[in-house]
Amino acid sequence: MARLKSALKLVGAVGGLVFYRTEHGDLVRAKGDISAKRVRTDPKYARTRQANAEFARQGKAVRLLRNAFFTSFRHARDINMTGRMTREMVRIIHRDAVNLLGERKVMNENAGLLEGFDFNANAQFQKIFSASYTSTVDRMAGEVLIHFPSFVPKHDMVAPKGASYVRIISHVAAIDFEKNSFTENRQETGLMRLDADLTPEFNVRHEIAKKEVLPVIVAIGVAFYQVVNGNIYFLNNGTYNSLSIARVFV
Repeated sequence: MARLKSALKLVGAVGGLVFYRTEHGDLVRAKGDISAKRVRTDPKYARTRQANAEFARQGKAVRLLRNAFFTSFRHARDINMTGRMTREMVRIIHRDAVNLLGERKVMNENAGLLEGFDFNANAQFQKIFSASYTSTVDRMAGEVLIHFPSFVPKHDMVAPKGASYVRIISHVAAIDFEKNSFTENRQETGLMRLDADLTPEFNVRHEIAKKEVLPVIVAIGVAFYQVVNGNIYFLNNGTYNSLSIARVFV
């Protein structure tokens, strides 16, 4: 694999080379001489077919997780987020102790391995927000409760230069990785001034389906804002805006 440095932006096969685009830039590789039909049918490539089948399930699970939390991470992600998320799905698939090699999948019962995943590796939530919080789920009542004790924004948050306000974002999704479906609920607090005043404790409630049996994933993050000429604007700073999977209830 080589990196393409040229004014020409090519995608596709040209002669013996294949040009393609990735999140890391434009790349080029030599065209393989093994036909797709041979990979699908030749017994020698049985392990390749098994790996491809599991890779497809990993990709589907990544897309599902991305879709569930897109509205919260779209301004709080790094360029390698999808790759890191894929590695987490590989871990989950390898935890499948039920299905045979090539048939392993992302099982709902193993979704807990996602706990602690940061959508933005450049702004890990635990480093940006040092105040305590708790999250609990009441499946019978259909509710997730996130409790934030009192904290001081200026002391308990690492904010970018020029930021004057912050919002806390919470996003809850019940995800069925085995049936490729989800329901989600997103909330955000009002603007909090980044000063030394004590913020009173507060709760955030998220509704889920009553008697929900699926994994319930709780993501929490922060978004910063600045004041320019008396107007408040979102500060699109990839070094500080963050979102993390704080809890997974399985």
